[in-house]
Amino acid sequence: MIQVLGMGETDECRVSGRTRIRSMEMVLPSLAEPIRNKAFATLSKFWSKHSQDVKQAEYMWVRPWSWLEVKLCDSWDSVADRVSSSRISFFLLNNTMSLPPIFYHFFASPLPYAPTLALQNFVHGAQLARRRATGKHRDYLLLLQHRPVFTAGRRQLEDEVRDERARLRRMGADFESTQRGGELTYHGPGQLVGYPLLDLGRTAPAMSIRDYICRLQRTIQDHLRDAHGIVHAPSEHTGVFLDDGDGRGAKTKISSIGVQVRHRLTTHGFALNITREPLAWFDTVVACGLADVKAGSIAGRSKTVAEADVSVASEIPGMVDTFGRLMGRDMEKLDLNDSDEVSDAILKLEEEARILEINNPRPSGPLL
Repeated sequence: MIQVLGMGETDECRVSGRTRIRSMEMVLPSLAEPIRNKAFATLSKFWSKHSQDVKQAEYMWVRPWSWLEVKLCDSWDSVADRVSSSRISFFLLNNTMSLPPIFYHFFASPLPYAPTLALQNFVHGAQLARRRATGKHRDYLLLLQHRPVFTAGRRQLEDEVRDERARLRRMGADFESTQRGGELTYHGPGQLVGYPLLDLGRTAPAMSIRDYICRLQRTIQDHLRDAHGIVHAPSEHTGVFLDDGDGRGAKTKISSIGVQVRHRLTTHGFALNITREPLAWFDTVVACGLADVKAGSIAGRSKTVAEADVSVASEIPGMVDTFGRLMGRDMEKLDLNDSDEVSDAILKLEEEARILEINNPRPSGPLL
């Protein structure tokens, strides 16, 4: 059976391409002729309804049965030069095969940034080694809070951040330079950080980085809408923004995204402000290079949960479910009793963070 699962709407994930759309192409080597015909009929019906909004779209199988790419016909020369309000992703599913699950873990204590980065790199190395040796390697989603830390992106040079590093460390936060995309941002308690450690090459062809970022963004947008009745505001910038109705437009940023991909394996990820605790720290910097943007949080904006009941831990089930849906994957809680190198490394960092919280309490806010 083939199902068309849906359409993702976001300005940030516009589809770029040529003015003229090439003729429709389909590569479905594993499917029978009647199913291919049914797929064409379903997609043609959609295009007849939405041809004024969409110039070019990529359709991909998120489970590795085969790759489907569809482009509009040459005759549709009048479609918009850019997609104005939608990035279309269709997932055509048959029920014959599936990708392995993504294993997730939520850390109980806030983690220091440097050891967490080292853990990501360790997992990346383990995934790469296993993929090369056996082709059998796991994907992970690490969910956590950090101890207060400011991080700089890979394009920010030492001369640019030297003074900021000293100033922010005096406030009680750590400061780390990273290899992710983006600019200066903050991570800390009250903010959910997600580090998906995924192999984008599990599909054929590999999931593009652009599409991966769009799926991360949709995960956050859908979770905000479904769990809290919070609707994002379209923005030209990567991340998730809100319009507070103060006449400034999409000038409140509730979530940031910055990733790194090496050998088709992802590190870094997303951050979502849950409580108000991160906001005072964000007020001390120009986050992400956006001088006219302020930070926002779920707390105080949720239409379904009282502010006193908003917590990072309570967001985990919904975020996990939404992440799995957008990635087209089953989600499975990681059993730390598994005797493997990744589970052992996670368990070790979990214990180190617990002890650090006891022996070196973190500041509750910036020391101004």
